[in-house]
Amino acid sequence: MPFESFLAQSFEFDHENEQFQRLVVELDAVFGAGAEQAVLLGNVMGRICEFDAVFIKENAFCVIEMKSMGGEVAFDQNGPWKCGGREIKAGKYGNPFRQARAYRFDAMERLTELVREGALQVDDYQSWSHISACVLFGPPTKVDGVIPNHLAK
Repeated sequence: MPFESFLAQSFEFDHENEQFQRLVVELDAVFGAGAEQAVLLGNVMGRICEFDAVFIKENAFCVIEMKSMGGEVAFDQNGPWKCGGREIKAGKYGNPFRQARAYRFDAMERLTELVREGALQVDDYQSWSHISACVLFGPPTKVDGVIPNHLAK
């Protein structure tokens, strides 16, 4: 099967389970009939962080942080993000960008540990620079302003 999804355990909140299922449907529509293998893992642990989702295919590894807020989002690379005047929660990280970035590095460190332990075999693990992270909003979202190029990649 070209696309598979696995949920390690149900999320704590219904909206997280619903958002994950919507993501499964969207990814299945894109990768379900193709020849390329793609996998979505939900609610999994990294080294020290709990990832909402991880999407993996031959040339991509993306840590996904899901947010249930939608509407017009005002953001700052280092300051708080707001939606409808309310701050978007991001745990201890201050904002979703910093949260996703921390999760990306946690994934890199965990994969390196797995290689060193012999649990994962790869040709070259010296650089995990291809690993990305994103913030996925459930409801329709519009960015208030322009996303700088170095953040939009």
